[in-house]
Amino acid sequence: MGVYIFMDILPSKINKEEWENVYEESIDLIKAYPFMDYTFDRETYGVMWRYAHRTGYTDLQQKWHIVGDYDTMLTGESFSLSRDIEVYRKKDNVKNGSDDIIAEEINRNVFYDQEELQIPVGSVNVFDGKTQREPFHNYLLAIACLFESRFPKHVIVRGIYQSVK
Repeated sequence: MGVYIFMDILPSKINKEEWENVYEESIDLIKAYPFMDYTFDRETYGVMWRYAHRTGYTDLQQKWHIVGDYDTMLTGESFSLSRDIEVYRKKDNVKNGSDDIIAEEINRNVFYDQEELQIPVGSVNVFDGKTQREPFHNYLLAIACLFESRFPKHVIVRGIYQSVK
């Protein structure tokens, strides 16, 4: 049970420069909210220490990483996104797949048990995880929706919400 955010893309259909431009926009949103990240350090004390800090404390030029909300120190699972679309293109193993990522949802929801009818889709999962509906949930969802709005045929954001009875 939980609250999830998923973001899948068709990396072979997304222009590298356009992806980088939207990544830059996402950094502006990350800096506007107190997202939390972790740094792991084994060298300082000879044992593994985990330090919580604001996302952006480390270099955001190549990748961002979010685990929660710094002000409340409430966490969910790990979410990250790379500036380099090639990271995701390497994971795409479908050639000549659909030009529209909605085909992935058709496969998932219509042809889920009929593999022979499924539409070839070269989608790659960027992130999926539980936010536990902690304070950072809506802000992370907004960042994912930014990508979906800029690449409507090539990015899909979805989620699952299951309440506890």
